[in-house]
Amino acid sequence: MESLYLLFVLFFTVLLVFPFTFTLKFAYDVKNNCGAVSLGLFFNFFVAKLKRKGTEILLITQKRNTNVNLEVGEKQLKFVKHFKEEIQNKVKIRKVNVYSKLGSENPFVASMFSSTFSIAVSIFLSRLKIKQPTGSFVYRPTTIFSEGFCAAAVTAKVAVSLFDVLFSFIMAVLKTRKDRKQEESFKNV
Repeated sequence: MESLYLLFVLFFTVLLVFPFTFTLKFAYDVKNNCGAVSLGLFFNFFVAKLKRKGTEILLITQKRNTNVNLEVGEKQLKFVKHFKEEIQNKVKIRKVNVYSKLGSENPFVASMFSSTFSIAVSIFLSRLKIKQPTGSFVYRPTTIFSEGFCAAAVTAKVAVSLFDVLFSFIMAVLKTRKDRKQEESFKNV
C-alpha cells in the first residue's frame, strides 16, 4: 500500500515539474472577417472559429457561442503585466511558423503591402530568436497580384511546466495586491 502512495507522489511530481509542449494554431482572414484558433497538448482540446464585431471577438465553438470583450480595466492590465514578467523566462518557444497571403489587384500596392508586412514579421521573429536561440522561426509569405486578399496564420509550439505556470500566477496575484495596497496608502496620505 505504501509503494502505491509513493508511486502516486512520484507521478504527481513528474506531472508538475516536466514541461509540456503545447501547440497553438491561429489563422485569420481580414477580408472575410473569419478565423480559427486551436490549442492542443497531445490532441486539440480547444478549437473555435472567431469573428470580430467592433471591440468584441465572437468565439464559435461546437458547444456554444461566446462573446469575449476586449475592453480591459487597469487591474487586469497590472495582473497581466506581472504575470508576463514572472513567466517570461520560464516559457520555452520551440517552433513558430508564420504564413501570410496578401494581395491586391494593383501589383504595386500588393508588393508594397506584402513587403512591409514581411519586414514587420521578420523583425518580430528576429527578436524572438535573440530571446530563444534554440527555437525554430520560419516565415512563409505569399503575394497575390490578381485579387484583394489579406490572411495570416501562425503555428507555435511552446513548452512550459505546470509548476512554473502556478508559481507565476501566484506571484502575479501577490504583486498585484501589493501594488493595490501601495496605491491605497498613497491615497490615504
